[in-house]
Amino acid sequence: MGLTKPYNLEIGCRTELGREDWASIYQLLKDSFKVDDDIYRKALVYRDENIKPRDALPDLNLTPNKNLQFSILSLPTTDSPEEFFRLYNSEESVPVENIAEFMHDMTLYDVQPGTEQDNFYGYLRGKFKGQPFTQAIVELIKSEGSARFGLVNEWIQSNCSDKPTPYRWELKPATRRLYNWLEYFYEEISWDRPHYSMVIRWKEIHPNSQ
Repeated sequence: MGLTKPYNLEIGCRTELGREDWASIYQLLKDSFKVDDDIYRKALVYRDENIKPRDALPDLNLTPNKNLQFSILSLPTTDSPEEFFRLYNSEESVPVENIAEFMHDMTLYDVQPGTEQDNFYGYLRGKFKGQPFTQAIVELIKSEGSARFGLVNEWIQSNCSDKPTPYRWELKPATRRLYNWLEYFYEEISWDRPHYSMVIRWKEIHPNSQ
């Protein structure tokens, strides 16, 4: 109670996070990066070079070098674009069990409140197709013609920069959701279950001759 020293005062209270709160959290995740040995050494060098007092410190840039690998945060977390819009357009607040996945996609695709349905899907299409991760996975499917679920899941795992790397069984729900998004926004892509295993396919679409 802080009646004696040394004391430690703490207080806890329960609060519900709103959309803006979740958006801020996922924006932090989106802009964050892991501090590896190289970044740590760079910070040590900066400290040693600027340990003496001076009028102003030089800028410190700890941004890691870009790599071609992706994060599991690059994948949509709502089940489909339709489900995403249903949550987006909900007259009531988004259910607690859906708020995290909903706000993840709001932040990933930079969706703003107040967008009408037609504009929503058009905007989301451009954002989804413009993601480097989406473009890479589409190239894989296109080059294979048809790809079994295990191949796609393995590709995602091997190109995932997250540490620790997720197990393939952990990625299965994310891969299934990704299939729904790909099929919705690419008319060339479809998926089915011919033999209890999901297969995603690429079919060239040729415009009808006049």
